[in-house]
Amino acid sequence: MRKSAGYLGKALLIEIRPLPMAMAILASFFGAVIGFQVIGVKYPLLLIHVVNVVVILYSSHLVDTYRDLRKGEYQLGYKPRFLLDAHDPERVITLNPRHYLYAMLVTYPVALILSGILIVETGLIYLILAACGLLLSVGYSSGLDRVFILGDLAWDMGVVLSFAGGFYVTTQIITPEIVVMSLILLPILCGVKIIDAEPDVAVDSRSQPRKTTIPVKLGLKWSHRLAYLLMIPPVLLLMLLTPALHPTLIYPLLIALVLILFSYRYPAEKGVYFIACGIILFLTWAILVLI
Repeated sequence: MRKSAGYLGKALLIEIRPLPMAMAILASFFGAVIGFQVIGVKYPLLLIHVVNVVVILYSSHLVDTYRDLRKGEYQLGYKPRFLLDAHDPERVITLNPRHYLYAMLVTYPVALILSGILIVETGLIYLILAACGLLLSVGYSSGLDRVFILGDLAWDMGVVLSFAGGFYVTTQIITPEIVVMSLILLPILCGVKIIDAEPDVAVDSRSQPRKTTIPVKLGLKWSHRLAYLLMIPPVLLLMLLTPALHPTLIYPLLIALVLILFSYRYPAEKGVYFIACGIILFLTWAILVLI
């Protein structure tokens, strides 16, 4: 019993997936430091927003594994990525999905409380941002993955909402520039998500109900090309626009572009790490030079 409880605790702990969470957290701070250029700093609200982003994203991961267990995807050979430690599929199969449900009954109320605090402190626009984020989180792997394109946009839109939320809690406004930046970031993140979904094509196409992710629908060859077509033009556009924020931002973008191009010939399981590291480098650099 103690061993089972220990493995359940570890299983819940490793749903903290560092790479996806890092991008959402850094996107929040990136939005905030752009906001610092517009209006005074509001660190307490920003920190609450970042914690809220982490809780909502963690809840999404719980939903994801809960649904995977219910649909029997581990028995089909699914191997999750981006974890603090790899799931042992043989042990995960023995877990009761109910335990993940209980964990969600803790995390979602926490997210609602944090969202409520920020809505009261900042205004109704945060209500829209938080509601969209929570709906995407609840819908993550719960049906959105059966809707062509929409399922592939859940995580990417969540990161963009984190970025817009970081800007909003520091300024309490949403500017056209932030909307444009969000629209530029979205296809880059969508490309990352497509690459991330490629290793799961065999499992996704056999799962019941069948997932209709972009790689499943278009096939690996065309989805791979589409992913890079989505990522490269926006990165080039950022190279034209971001020097207005700080001239040195061209350097991490150049490195990110090289990593994206370098990843093209690698298997998706490895290539996605090159791409993610390029994005993280850009966001980190931008935060450090703009803060």
